[in-house]
Amino acid sequence: MHRRNWSHRLVWNVKMYWWPLSRAETLQALPVLSAVIALFAAVTSVWFSTRTLGLAYFKQKLDVMTTELNYFEDIREWGEEVVDALSEAVHLCDLDPKRLDPVSGFKGESFFERRHRLLVAISSMIDRGRWFFPNTRVEDHGMDKEPGYQGFRHEVLDGLVSAYKSLGRVDCQNKQNNQARRDELTGCKRHFVGRLQIILDPTRRSEVFKELRNKAAKVEKHPG
Repeated sequence: MHRRNWSHRLVWNVKMYWWPLSRAETLQALPVLSAVIALFAAVTSVWFSTRTLGLAYFKQKLDVMTTELNYFEDIREWGEEVVDALSEAVHLCDLDPKRLDPVSGFKGESFFERRHRLLVAISSMIDRGRWFFPNTRVEDHGMDKEPGYQGFRHEVLDGLVSAYKSLGRVDCQNKQNNQARRDELTGCKRHFVGRLQIILDPTRRSEVFKELRNKAAKVEKHPG
């Protein structure tokens, strides 16, 4: 009997230790407790929502940058081909056409054939460039032309068109007549490189990627 009373008091004391309020006090406190739980749930929900929105914004910005990067990567690859062709055209003027003449026993590509190949390549690159840089003010000029040629040409293509014309005037007989053409082609190449660098803007792109890398590092370190 003594042992049962002791056990009963122990259970009651444990209950009082974990929950010190009486039944009546507990019923009175329930609305307050419910409000506290609701507030905690709301704060938690806001925290998770903010975290989700932050991650979603970062992912959206990253997706936009990826799309932009892919687009400008296509332009850069096209630009590399253009620069290669223009560089070859410039240095073609340093060669002696007579030494590349099949009549003299030369077995490789003749001077004329090299010039013709470069003319075809540059002409193709001009038209491919129109897909990246379409004409402007199409309603003001050249309405009788095909859609891709109406309006005014983008300035980044001006150097290419001038290079095509200069290359067409390169003398396939006399090297001495090609120094002026070399200077013209060099100017065309510099014009193209300068205009395309402004468009690609590698400095700004580097800063944007640095910002994204820093943001990614913060997200990894503090996901919330």
